[in-house]
Amino acid sequence: MHAHQILADQRQHGPDIDSVAVVDEEGRLLADVPLFELLVASDDTKISELLNDSTPVTIPPEAFLDEVVQRLTEARASSVVVADPEGRPIGRVLADDVIDALKEGGLRLKLPWLFR
Repeated sequence: MHAHQILADQRQHGPDIDSVAVVDEEGRLLADVPLFELLVASDDTKISELLNDSTPVTIPPEAFLDEVVQRLTEARASSVVVADPEGRPIGRVLADDVIDALKEGGLRLKLPWLFR
């Protein structure tokens, strides 16, 4: 499937997409391709052509908010992928989610609070 078609199929999630998690056959995270890379790719570019050697920024589901802030800051990223122990993505925390959580009550909130 081509990169632009994958984005078009996810149109309803547009405000929450800053990158696309790419997984292998077992659902394990291979890469997190930035939206910009998808936007500048030609219409016939396949997702596999956009994969690079960098390790995706991930956090475990039980991470505290301060860990999310640290990972976002270290990676200079606008989101982090929440991955289970097997490396399968189960969600994404955007920088604006972190700002909302900080406004609500401080750094020691657990991530499941963000998924309500």
